[in-house]
Amino acid sequence: MLKLPDSVKILITGAIFILISLSVEAANYYVSLTGNDKNDGTSAETAWRTITYAATQAKAGDIISIKGGNYGHEHVVVCNSGTSSAPIIFQGYCGTPVLDGIDWTGDGIYGYQKSYLHLKNLKIKNYRNGVFLDFHCDYNVLDSLVVDSCSNPDYVNYGWDGDGIQMNFTNYTVIKNCSVTDNGGNSIYLLKSNNCTIRNCKACCTQLYNNKYATDYYIVLSWSSDNLVRDCHAENLPGSTKGDHGIIFKDFQSTTGIHSTNNRIINCVANNFEECFSFSHGAHHNFADSCSGNNANKKSKFNNVLMVRDGANNNTFSNCRANGKTHVVCLYDGIEGTNPQHQDENTFINCIFNGGTNSTYLRNSTNTTFKNCIFVNSTNLFRFGKSTSGSDENSGTVLRNCILYGIRNQYETNDRAYPWTYVRDTLTKETGYSDLDDVVITYTNFFNGFAMISGTGNISTDPLFAGTTDFHIRSQGGRWNGTTWVNDDVTSSCIDAGDPADNYSGEPCPHGNRINMGAYGNTIEASKSFGTSSFR
Repeated sequence: MLKLPDSVKILITGAIFILISLSVEAANYYVSLTGNDKNDGTSAETAWRTITYAATQAKAGDIISIKGGNYGHEHVVVCNSGTSSAPIIFQGYCGTPVLDGIDWTGDGIYGYQKSYLHLKNLKIKNYRNGVFLDFHCDYNVLDSLVVDSCSNPDYVNYGWDGDGIQMNFTNYTVIKNCSVTDNGGNSIYLLKSNNCTIRNCKACCTQLYNNKYATDYYIVLSWSSDNLVRDCHAENLPGSTKGDHGIIFKDFQSTTGIHSTNNRIINCVANNFEECFSFSHGAHHNFADSCSGNNANKKSKFNNVLMVRDGANNNTFSNCRANGKTHVVCLYDGIEGTNPQHQDENTFINCIFNGGTNSTYLRNSTNTTFKNCIFVNSTNLFRFGKSTSGSDENSGTVLRNCILYGIRNQYETNDRAYPWTYVRDTLTKETGYSDLDDVVITYTNFFNGFAMISGTGNISTDPLFAGTTDFHIRSQGGRWNGTTWVNDDVTSSCIDAGDPADNYSGEPCPHGNRINMGAYGNTIEASKSFGTSSFR
């Protein structure tokens, strides 16, 4: 029989002791309204009474199961961190536990430098801040939380203030399946937080303008990078007159040189805001893909679906659908920051812009590209605004492979006061003007209230859309109807009519070796060519 040296025996014994210690230390605890904090908390029958006490006791690997019911005015401070392999879990069971702040002060749940926490199936309401994780509370998970009516009690002096979920300097955190409603300042707010995910969350407001619960920002990230916002829904349900913000990356008047970059907004919905989706204050190289915004029921007079403003640059919107009331797309230098600020090198590709007084509002916008976009049913294709100096600082605007349908005028000429101007009064007016000399339009179809603008490859013909809301173009070779491929009895002239130099490899065969015009060009939903044997 092999005899182990004493040193090896000591190592093995030590390892076994550590494993046993870890298994002993991790425990399941319970909290209920019939419990007592003097109990041991190890069973439903010997549960603790308060979540506050449980948060002082929980250590790495512990699971705190909280029975449904209203726990009233607790201010929970998490005292310990979990680990990557042994997070601390606070979870509701047998219904939803409710923390009710009553007087809108303090935090419902607060953590400072506490990581690897999981908060699941809890409701927090009527605090100043619902959940506040502060300063490197990294690798946490917030799952299926309901955060409601968190605001500042001094609405007169601090209206639209208070946070539902706030993360400061917090990285690698996941917020998922949460519902955040009627929080006065921000529903979900990430400040200087990176590599986080917000997924399948709903941020809404049911309040009107003059109410302390009227939300200002719904999902907002500031000075934050490499984050993902996916499958989320933000909506101002009454569409009130308040200026508000749906899903926005906003760096305020940053003097640090640090900006939000490389963030992604994927498959999200934002309805009835002053700005539905926005990159602002120098935020750059961010992406919004397959998002949908609708301002049809917004009651304010200045509202935008897709917004790039106050120096934001090199951002991309792709495969987005925007239905606007005032402006559908706005690249705009407003009153915030040191003007003039330029919105440079922003791109819109495979997007559909529907309705609005103006499809596109440009002020201090340079090198903006619209490629394979559809502009439909707008009063004006453009509104152009001048810089603070009164000079024209728009330039380099490009429309390529686009379709214009039912656009009544080339540009707006009306005089408009603030918020269209740099000055907060109703006397100073901004006059719309023509800046078409700075716009290059090529390989674009005009079927409008105005004649075709001259440009290489431009045509003027009915694009033969599949329907009033379905902007696939008809083809005898095959058209995607959302479920399957169908064959029409006519073929649109927009098929194989885009720029010959542009990539068409994303289109299904037969594709005619050339990109289609319109929002589905170079995508798997591009209508197929007819009467050609060309294949990739």
